[in-house]
Amino acid sequence: MRIGDRPQSERELRDLSREIYERAKADPEGYIEMEKIGAAIIQIGPMRIAIAKPPFSDGLEITAVRPVAKVSFDSYRHNAMLKTRLKEGQREFSSPDHPVQANPPLRPASPNIS
Repeated sequence: MRIGDRPQSERELRDLSREIYERAKADPEGYIEMEKIGAAIIQIGPMRIAIAKPPFSDGLEITAVRPVAKVSFDSYRHNAMLKTRLKEGQREFSSPDHPVQANPPLRPASPNIS
């Protein structure tokens, strides 16, 4: 969807926000992932859309992103340890080379950028 080359008015953003919600409900590949007071995350196909409004933000904001890297679970460092941790429901990470940490960052070892 082309939005334009100029900043959108508050009314245009509200209309766009409503269209996004309607599309997520109508599209088989769309759903509302999270909705709280002032914030929502909506998935429509490969697009992830964040909608923020007061009191979560100063004004209405809409941000849409698409994936830029194709990664599999196996491309993550320590993937075998992560799989075990997920199966067991553990919340701590440790190995002989790493001290115990609560919820370490999960980063791909080498993503394939597309």
